[in-house]
Amino acid sequence: DGPAARAGVLPGDQIVKINNILTDEVGITEAVALLKGKPGEKLKLTLRRPATKELIEVEMMREIIKQSTLLDITLLDEKLTAPYSIGYARILQFSEPTADELADSLDDLEKQGMDAFVLDLRNNPGGLLNSAVDVIGEFVPAGSLVLTTEGKPGSGEVKPYRTEAKRKRRDRDYPVAILVNHSSASGSEVVAGALQDLKRAIIVGETTFGKGSVQSIMPLDETDGKAIRLTTAKYYTPSHRTIHENGVIPNIVAALTPREEEQLMRWFQRESLPTQERQKLDSFQDIQLVRAVDAMKGALVYTRIQHGGDDPAAPAAAKPPAPAQAPGSSGSE
Repeated sequence: DGPAARAGVLPGDQIVKINNILTDEVGITEAVALLKGKPGEKLKLTLRRPATKELIEVEMMREIIKQSTLLDITLLDEKLTAPYSIGYARILQFSEPTADELADSLDDLEKQGMDAFVLDLRNNPGGLLNSAVDVIGEFVPAGSLVLTTEGKPGSGEVKPYRTEAKRKRRDRDYPVAILVNHSSASGSEVVAGALQDLKRAIIVGETTFGKGSVQSIMPLDETDGKAIRLTTAKYYTPSHRTIHENGVIPNIVAALTPREEEQLMRWFQRESLPTQERQKLDSFQDIQLVRAVDAMKGALVYTRIQHGGDDPAAPAAAKPPAPAQAPGSSGSE
């Protein structure tokens, strides 16, 4: 929800020009310097959008960005989830406080009677690896192997990552769904891959980006600062699947068109949009979220039947559900 998002920049957009300077003609360090500036200064970008091949010009005002990495924490609209209560939260990226923020939010949703939970990792580029491991730890027992990093075969360079018991909490044994897409990378893939392998979550959406490597910077010449970035290890899920260049394949595939992806990004940015623009999103339906909720309903029905209970949805089966809307849309909460 920062200035770039408000200007219409989408994940995956490629920067062609920064204030009319071609990025092909500058290095990464200079490009970063051109992007940075003082709060209140204007910045103009020319972007190439891979999905549509079009060139787009956007302008924004630089500002200091302070934002929680956990957003949209809520019980979803009962029109979508009835007869159950299904929680939802979206992680923008993994930072130091993310796991604690998630734990507190889960505690609160559980007190409200949550039956299942949807964790949205779409467009999450990753972040701190230890934070991602701690997020996994909210759903699996302490000491669970959730990731290994391994060097070249025969190198003997293997580092396991296990969950820790950081605080007392109730067992979170309810069904969980993870939403991912092609822009879910690195830490997002670690979380999705681990919870999928450990049979703790159903993954819904699109195959993830496929960024699962450990890279090291090797200096080439100390006099001019030149260096080369080398991949020295790769991420492996608990079942020894490699994430790098493969991504995590969802259990339930739900792909979006470029137009639907753009609508989803506008929905994520809705709080910063003018009233007229927000009103255009009133009828927006998040198809991937609907698939995740359907999966959670199915898991809850299966669990009830397994334990000898009746299916609470059965009496209402003849009545079609109301149109489903995304978190925070009119009529929700």
